[in-house]
Amino acid sequence: MPVTCVKYYLYLPEPDRVVCGPCTIARAASGSDGSSPHGDAEHGGKAKPTAALSRTVTRIHVGSTNPVKVAATERATADVLDAAVEGVAVDSGVPEQPRGRAETITGAENRARRALAAGDADYGVGVEGGVAEVDGAPGAWLIMWAAVSDGDRIARGGGPSIRLPDDVARRVRDGGELGPVLDEQVGTSDVGEGVGAAGVLTGGAVDRESALSHAVASAFGPFVTDHYDE
Repeated sequence: MPVTCVKYYLYLPEPDRVVCGPCTIARAASGSDGSSPHGDAEHGGKAKPTAALSRTVTRIHVGSTNPVKVAATERATADVLDAAVEGVAVDSGVPEQPRGRAETITGAENRARRALAAGDADYGVGVEGGVAEVDGAPGAWLIMWAAVSDGDRIARGGGPSIRLPDDVARRVRDGGELGPVLDEQVGTSDVGEGVGAAGVLTGGAVDRESALSHAVASAFGPFVTDHYDE
């Protein structure tokens, strides 16, 4: 007859016992005294030793010391990897204000490769924001791209695209960098290390960390699922 318990425990099965289900402890399979393998106060007897669980930590280097990019990577990997994330300073190899999709993606790729090469890590992550024209839509757009490299392959992922106000777009087209232009336009300070242009332009509905985390999560897809034949 089963004995009902009120707690969950983790034990390695012994040859003569049946491992308990969510809330039922089976008697010994051999039909012996039926004492609980838990051996806790509710059931009496001596406690059985629990299994020692090994923990493998994935080391990730982000090609930037910007705390928002590091936090975005932590957020993107929290549910799929047991990761230790560290930001490292690297050169993106592109202008401070990337223009166009190709230049933005190149910056992300360079950051990922150089972050991986900077130290002992399993993955290098690069995150880059840029300004681009979008086919079929008027105006200039804030775009976000990420790249992930394990040394053998590199994968890319995009975040949301957000249309820039016309006056901001004009100043960026004339050579301005989006962060400082937006700081001056709306009275913020160092917006790139806070809510970002994404936060300002969506009224806080989306901030920079959450927007970038979607790009990073998309780039990690081929490494954390088996849906890609690469």
